[in-house]
Amino acid sequence: MAKQDFEILGGLKIGGVLAFDSLAQIQISNVGLETVAGTGSIADMVDVNISSITNGQIIKWDSASQNFVPANDSDTFLLGVTNASNTGLGEGVLASISSGVDNVVVGESGAASLTTGDRNTIIGDEAGSSLTSESSNTIIGRASGSTIVGKDNQLIIADGQGNISIAGDSSQNVTMSAAMQVAGALTFGSLTNTTDDVTEGASNLYYLTSRFDSDFGDNSTTDLSEGSNLYYTTVRFDSDFGDNSTTDLSEGSNLYYTTVRFDSDFGTMSTTDLAEGNNLYYLTSRFDSDFGTMSTTDLAEGNNLYYLTSRFDSDFGTKTTDDLTEGQTNKYYKTSYFDSDFALKSTTDLAEGTNLYYTTARFDSDFGTMSTTDLAEGDKLYYLTSRFDSDFGTMSTTDLAEGDKLYYLTSRFDSDFADNSTTDLSEGSNLYYTQARADSDAKNAISAGTGVTYTPATGVIAIGQAVATTDDVQFSSVKIDNTALIDTSSTAASGSAGATQVISSFAIADWRSARFTIQVSSGSKYQTSELLVLHDGSSSALTTEFGVIKSNGVLATFSAAINGSDVELSAVAESGETPSYKVVRHQVSV
Repeated sequence: MAKQDFEILGGLKIGGVLAFDSLAQIQISNVGLETVAGTGSIADMVDVNISSITNGQIIKWDSASQNFVPANDSDTFLLGVTNASNTGLGEGVLASISSGVDNVVVGESGAASLTTGDRNTIIGDEAGSSLTSESSNTIIGRASGSTIVGKDNQLIIADGQGNISIAGDSSQNVTMSAAMQVAGALTFGSLTNTTDDVTEGASNLYYLTSRFDSDFGDNSTTDLSEGSNLYYTTVRFDSDFGDNSTTDLSEGSNLYYTTVRFDSDFGTMSTTDLAEGNNLYYLTSRFDSDFGTMSTTDLAEGNNLYYLTSRFDSDFGTKTTDDLTEGQTNKYYKTSYFDSDFALKSTTDLAEGTNLYYTTARFDSDFGTMSTTDLAEGDKLYYLTSRFDSDFGTMSTTDLAEGDKLYYLTSRFDSDFADNSTTDLSEGSNLYYTQARADSDAKNAISAGTGVTYTPATGVIAIGQAVATTDDVQFSSVKIDNTALIDTSSTAASGSAGATQVISSFAIADWRSARFTIQVSSGSKYQTSELLVLHDGSSSALTTEFGVIKSNGVLATFSAAINGSDVELSAVAESGETPSYKVVRHQVSV
């Protein structure tokens, strides 16, 4: 540009060097130009001579004296400007251009001769008053942009004939000359008015908790249509949950729970480490006070769902006692706790349940169904032919005193036998020999054994099933080398939903551990589980379930405990289920 005006309308503080070319001029309007050091006057600047300056004059460069000297302001606009990309500040600035783009003009009657051009920003009284065409201009000022109508992407704010009129009174109330449509975000600065200053109409009422409670009380999730965020159902949860495990979730900054991590952190903490803040400690008095005024009606169902038996059953099937922290009152079962409490009790304190008290009548009733087969052999041995034969083999008639029944002596026999024949001996239970009797006796001399049937009339021996090498053979249990036993059992449904049943047991004296394969059926629902059981021979039985497959959710859970001389495996049916059980047990000896 040919010449530059530098006008100061306020204060200007310069901390370094302010340089001008030979065409620069500075207009002073009753202000000082302050430098870092000096008297605070423009005279402190190098090459500035203001010895005879008067109000309203400017400082111009004088090439003869090589100084800035006072002079009258003969220019009210910039000279030699182009039509594009100019920046002008001041009254009547850029008044010489009639067309142009990308200009920024601030000042009264700025760009007053501009009639055409895009993307111009003009601010000031009657700014852009001659602009009649083009688009994407921003014009702000009284009676500004009054002739530019019907063009695209214009922003015009004016109090005269502009497209949008916004005016404010002494009370800071804002009125619009016509309706205004806001397509995007509309942001206001600080306001002194609130909703209290707006009168409530007949249709659009203020929000009140009482109004919300009234309307909310008439509705439920039934009134809310299901969108992309689906309702919670057990079927959906089971479907999604069944396809996932913790393996599918990568560990991030929120670490997986491990016993080692919990033990490490928990071992250093107590409730003493947590200061009571706005979230108060739980006190019974605080809870009772607040809880007495509430009901579940007051609590909307959000991400934390209401308690439903179906939801509890679904979630409970994934939990064990390991997930529940032991409190001060309701403690986990421990032998030490049990022994302490058990020492204070007697059978009088225990209500009779499915495990009945001992009575002579009950014993007699049960004893009548028993035989020595059901009684384990103790110090007093059972009678066995082998034992009799063993003991009898050490004896002779010498060890038996002769009484009225005389010992057999050849002389006695010979004497008596000589006087008799078979005619003299009547036929009793020991029959005389006949061919028919010999044939019958030969057949009847064979007897059936355990699991074996024998028919004397036909001479046929059978075990009730084919035993060829290609046949499927069925046994109640199979014992292998006194080390392992394979056994099966079947337990019918108890008929009571949620009941606990003993579904299998083995003697702790004979067997140390067992592996169970359990098939559970409840209607058309099925589950199969596999678990290991180990006992310590006296008080504890340990279990681990390492495999479970279910068709429609968990039907039962399992636990083991020592009861008397046996380890018992118990099943607890899920609520609403009455399952039956089939068990295959592989056990290993002590």
